Amino acid sequence: MNNINIDSSIRRKWQKLLLISVTFNLFFLLLGLGFIQKKGGIDFLVKKNIHSGDVLESRAIKENNTKLAFDLNYRAQRIKFNKSLPTTKLKGQIVFLSDSLTESFVADLSRRYSDGIAGNLSPLFQKLKIVNQGISSDTTRGILNRIKDVTDLEPDKVFIMAGINDMSMGRSVATIVKNYKEIIVNIKEKSPQTEIFIESVLPVNEERTPIRNKNIIALNQELRLLATQYDAIYIDLYSLMVDGKGQLNASWTWDGIHIYMRGFDLWRNEVEKFVN
Repeated sequence: MNNINIDSSIRRKWQKLLLISVTFNLFFLLLGLGFIQKKGGIDFLVKKNIHSGDVLESRAIKENNTKLAFDLNYRAQRIKFNKSLPTTKLKGQIVFLSDSLTESFVADLSRRYSDGIAGNLSPLFQKLKIVNQGISSDTTRGILNRIKDVTDLEPDKVFIMAGINDMSMGRSVATIVKNYKEIIVNIKEKSPQTEIFIESVLPVNEERTPIRNKNIIALNQELRLLATQYDAIYIDLYSLMVDGKGQLNASWTWDGIHIYMRGFDLWRNEVEKFVN
């Protein structure tokens, strides 16, 4: 009988301890959520972790995702490389600011010149002082976090393309536009002589990506308005690359987003009109 009473007493004590533990955990969880919400919610977490890669690194480990792990390593190396670029202000300097699409586009220009096949590249592009500030997987928030790397150069021109990775993360058009405004305002305030060019987001092939072209069209309409509002120049690349079905031509892409050389050719020909 005594043993039963002792066991019952111990059980009640453990139940009390468990209840206290759960209560404390819930309290601190709610406190943490309140802090995050006060700081800006999801955008705060992205801003805090996107460059360190903490969130994506955890996901890569959890999912045993080797591709994501490779992308993270490449991204970290690319950010490190960009930080090592000379910060000398050069007359005529042009910055291309974006994600992997622009990173590959500018790299393609460089390859054609250095590989001795510059016949496809106009003499105009060969002599330009181009700074490649495209970083794989970057978002409008990521660009905003590193905008100082651009404004410190005080370039003559900056070409911006951003938003596709925001969409892949589920961000709304309104959030992307808000970040875009901040990017533009930063450039206007810190480097007022810089001419700003807003490149439309490219179409996607919806058979190969969950991103929808209707959302890209909505974003591009807002970007066109931003260009007017902030005295920037809007470059419509979307219309150049969308096919008769309203998609990025399937033969121009392997994943529905990134493009082959044919797309780069159209892009280069259009941008060339504005680099003089």
